Amino acid sequence: MNIAIVGGGFYGCHIAEILKRKYLSQVSIDIFDRSESLMTRAATNNQCRLHLGFHYPRSTETIRQTIQGFHQFVDNFGDCVVYPTQNYYAVHHDGYINFDEYLNAMDEHDQKYEIVGCHPHRFFREPKDIAGIIRVDEGVIFLGDMANKLTTWLESKVHIHCNALVSVIDAENGSLMVNDKLHDGYDVIINATYTDTNLGLPKEKCFELKYEVTAIAIMDAPFGDDVALTIMDGPFVSLYPVGQGKASLSSVTHTPFLKCSTVADLETQLAKVKKNENRQSVIEAIVNHGNELLNLDLTHKDVQELWIAPKTKILHDSCDQRLTEIRTHEKLISVLCGKLDAVYHITDQIVEVIEENNYQTFPEVVDL
Repeated sequence: MNIAIVGGGFYGCHIAEILKRKYLSQVSIDIFDRSESLMTRAATNNQCRLHLGFHYPRSTETIRQTIQGFHQFVDNFGDCVVYPTQNYYAVHHDGYINFDEYLNAMDEHDQKYEIVGCHPHRFFREPKDIAGIIRVDEGVIFLGDMANKLTTWLESKVHIHCNALVSVIDAENGSLMVNDKLHDGYDVIINATYTDTNLGLPKEKCFELKYEVTAIAIMDAPFGDDVALTIMDGPFVSLYPVGQGKASLSSVTHTPFLKCSTVADLETQLAKVKKNENRQSVIEAIVNHGNELLNLDLTHKDVQELWIAPKTKILHDSCDQRLTEIRTHEKLISVLCGKLDAVYHITDQIVEVIEENNYQTFPEVVDL
């Protein structure tokens, strides 16, 4: 069986790994990615949080998907994860839900956490604004290590095509236009592009999506790299360690600094940002928001890097969902990519689709 995977981010790469481990030599896999190398866009320019669902109290399904994949992710990439001992979620009085509602949402999923006293309040500009704080055991993913581990394994097992822009997916005939050249003969095409999710789908099956260009400020960890702070649930900020003594500062208000309605507009705006347009104002906005809510006195000079990445979200999203979902059409499986540890949930569904369509019946093999 010949499989094409469009998109060489974490989802595309990990789906390729799982399918290759499962089917061994009975499957040939091509990965096509528009960048110079795999896993260089949204996959490695994010907050590095290994989610257990504490960030999504208003989306039961997002919590469920992250819990389901958490332990599998740790089994595969545990050597790329560390756990800050002071990882706090603080519920703000002016948030969308109160502290009791937040705890109830977590208790519905049997989440493990510790309600803490006044000690962590020193991290916040106005402790009186914080209704309650819990300590959790979510992890920090060393994204570079994870990407190296995954891509090193793939290099000898699948065919990798970088600088490969896929402009057309022909789901009926199992073919692609890549850099204006035809690639055909595929039994299955998996669209894991993250941004161009609807490529190849008929209009009636398309996801309703919106797009953002996002920025995260990277700096020396102001409270040490064992402290993670997330203020819930609303237009607040998060300070999260990213390794090597650094931390990321993100703002619900200012991190998504450009909003786009189409993929074409998203790519145009990303190209402009890479030329340093708008960067200074974005840095200042994120830093100022952090200073307002956390006990910090940062300036733009404290920011050493600005991580830029695209983000794809459901258009009509009232509960801050980050769901992972597939839609199928002919030989195409299109993936709406969500949180990293939800990849296992979606790969199980992909395997079901492949085998239900009787491409072949394969022996179960788990090691390579």
